[in-house]
Amino acid sequence: MKPILVIGGGIVGLAVARELLLRRPDEKVLVLEKEPDIATHQTGHNSGVIHSGIYYPADSDKAEGCREGVRLLNEFCDRHQIKRKRCGKVIVATEAEELPHLGKLHQQGIANQIPGLRQITPEELRGIEPAISGLKALYLPEVSLVDFREVSTALKKDFEAKGGVVSLHRKVTRITPEKNEIRVETDRGSFTADYLINCAGLYSDRIAELAGCKVPVRIVPFRGEYFYLAGEISNKIQGLVYPVPDSRFPFLGVHLTPTLDGKVTAGPNAVLALGREGYRWQEMNLREVFDYLSYEGFWRMGLKYWRTGLFEVVRSLAKPLYVASVRKFLPDLKVSDLLADGSGVRAQAVAKNGDLVHDFLYLQQPGALHILNAPSPAATASLAIAKKIVDLVPQQT
Repeated sequence: MKPILVIGGGIVGLAVARELLLRRPDEKVLVLEKEPDIATHQTGHNSGVIHSGIYYPADSDKAEGCREGVRLLNEFCDRHQIKRKRCGKVIVATEAEELPHLGKLHQQGIANQIPGLRQITPEELRGIEPAISGLKALYLPEVSLVDFREVSTALKKDFEAKGGVVSLHRKVTRITPEKNEIRVETDRGSFTADYLINCAGLYSDRIAELAGCKVPVRIVPFRGEYFYLAGEISNKIQGLVYPVPDSRFPFLGVHLTPTLDGKVTAGPNAVLALGREGYRWQEMNLREVFDYLSYEGFWRMGLKYWRTGLFEVVRSLAKPLYVASVRKFLPDLKVSDLLADGSGVRAQAVAKNGDLVHDFLYLQQPGALHILNAPSPAATASLAIAKKIVDLVPQQT
């Protein structure tokens, strides 16, 4: 019996592989990961927030994924004794023009059944976060943090205990669909499979193209850079503090996150990366830059949002602008209070018309299924996404 192949050892790929064996214990399932370890890229570089789903329309896959995903994730963490930290969250409007969107978020939060959600006054905000200022805010008291690398490690152990195999250092170089099977070649050997599930994140569109798909989007990488709060001001932040996001974009804006190891981070921004794994300005991949520069959707996106894109580049290079973004709701912040921290790269799907794809996106072909857009909140929703993906895998495999 040939295996089902899952390409990608991030949290979504591992959750899908595990779900396959939960439902089909007699199947052979193999995960191929190009890195020397699992959860190396998007999974290992996020802020650890277990997202509530407040930013997404109630009928969207992201909202559904959060509603179900939070429940499944909490059950999984309880079963595997994975620590979480409930810190609560405020979303703060600092300008009058943000108030209508804050109201819309409140209504979405009600529709998504977010526990404890309520609007709060500036005085109530000060009672929860004494250092934070705003005109009005939403308070989500149940929002928590978790280490998604630890979750991924537990998924891997669970998967392997059920007979699954994770094979590292396996970069996929060619995919050949054949009549009754699919052949996958890597830089360290080849495999044949009954079915292929593409969870390759930053390279998901490229894997789909290798498999012969006409892909309706292109992955454009956006780097999110983080600072952390130094000195006494970090002790003044109790929980998560978010601005009201720009609804045109699937990014949530520069926010404050108290981490599990005791720091408070500020970030991320969303600056165009110079490679799909371009975690710093110095890390450029010319082939990958040419890849998105030659894509019509990139230029249409640029024509729509060039002012925002230019601002993100300038803010990345000018620390005082980054500080000013945080100072809108943390007015006592000084430039010296922010010290450089790490960064992550978001795999953002962009359509040919230049639109940023907001929801999860799946593409099926005979013998394969491709997850083409699964950025945040995919870690939160990973166990729910896995159920949906496995629902789509034909039973005859």
